Amino acid sequence: MESKDWPLVIFTIIVQLAMGMILMCVGFDGYLVSKAGMETAQKVMQWVIFLTAPLLIIGLLVSLFHLGHPEKAMKAFYNVKTSWLSREGLLMGILTMALCFLAILHIFGPVSRDVIKPILWTATVLSLILVFCMSKIYLLRTVPSWNRNTTPIAFYTTTILLGAVAYAVVCVSGVPPAQGRWLAEILSVLAILALFLVGIQSVIISVGLFTGEGESSPKEGIVPGWKKHSRTVILRIVLAFAGLGLFGVAIFTSFLFIVYPVFIFILVSEIAGRFFFYATHERVGI
Repeated sequence: MESKDWPLVIFTIIVQLAMGMILMCVGFDGYLVSKAGMETAQKVMQWVIFLTAPLLIIGLLVSLFHLGHPEKAMKAFYNVKTSWLSREGLLMGILTMALCFLAILHIFGPVSRDVIKPILWTATVLSLILVFCMSKIYLLRTVPSWNRNTTPIAFYTTTILLGAVAYAVVCVSGVPPAQGRWLAEILSVLAILALFLVGIQSVIISVGLFTGEGESSPKEGIVPGWKKHSRTVILRIVLAFAGLGLFGVAIFTSFLFIVYPVFIFILVSEIAGRFFFYATHERVGI
């Protein structure tokens, strides 16, 4: 992988982390209201907004480092009808503005849920579409290791997995320990979701390493990257399952602070996976 690809690793991971948190916030909001009350749900939602807004801004800034001429970044919006990259940029801008708007509203005082929820639901839909656009950018016929059905699946699993563990951290950080009963329940659901997603990723890794798709043979796919970066793949798998193990420890021992190292393990695992993704870039044909 070339050094110029590191901004893409950071950009995609940060943005997918933020979008995953938005998805989890909207998805679990009703559960929080029923189990912990409106005040707690509102507090968790506020934490998510204050975290995702700066993450999206950082993601936008980091993405500029990949451009040969950052000052011409606005030209990327000119080809929305034909370019997945332009669509990604447009959706990214709208999503960032929406979350920043919510964050600014919260700075000036309490905000009605009637105002927040429609915007967050819109942000959820934008996030799902944005992940698809991000993955479509890499479905190139000239890069067999990327041009697979597993690429969009991998991007979605990373988004939801990072969002799940980050949401667990937000719940533990923003809620008094006295409310630990419902907190343990929600952490259990998040842990099961994380286990399911890591399982999907394990299948994707196996498919990528040992099979080709369409006209591409294994030698044209991801195998050459495996030979050079096998330790990175192993590190990713080990960290992912170590994180899941710690997640289980946090739930069964009620030492909920363990979710912090869980998040770090999963985050580093996903960074390693995204590094490997870009490292397998090997163009064939014209």
